[in-house]
Amino acid sequence: MLLPDPADTCTPTNSSRATPRNSKTRQRSGSDGGSASPKPHRHHSKKASRKQVHELQVMVNSMQVQVDGVAAEIQKLAQLVGQFARQREQEQERFRRLQQQQQFADQEMEMDLDAQQRHLCAQVEHDLEQLECEQQQQYCEM
Repeated sequence: MLLPDPADTCTPTNSSRATPRNSKTRQRSGSDGGSASPKPHRHHSKKASRKQVHELQVMVNSMQVQVDGVAAEIQKLAQLVGQFARQREQEQERFRRLQQQQQFADQEMEMDLDAQQRHLCAQVEHDLEQLECEQQQQYCEM
């Protein structure tokens, strides 16, 4: 936002810039040249003073520094988020591997238990057959 120069708006001056404005005002007022004094038109300067330009440039530079700082922080946060995502993927992969290893160990244990159970069942059947044979022999001997 450009502000008018205080020297241009506060006090009327008889500078060379004011003279053309006054002559234009008189020309617009018509043929009444001197009967009524024309209302002075206050024209605000559309041109910024050097001081205003300098102040605005300082503000812009300050804002740019802030923007650059925020951009750097955002970049750091993005890097941290990326690192966190990679760590999480690695942890999930480790967990999956451990889970697979545990499942494999459980399956092997079940296979061992199944094999032991089959072996024991076979031995029990064998022992039963042997016992029956011995009982028949004892029965036959009597």
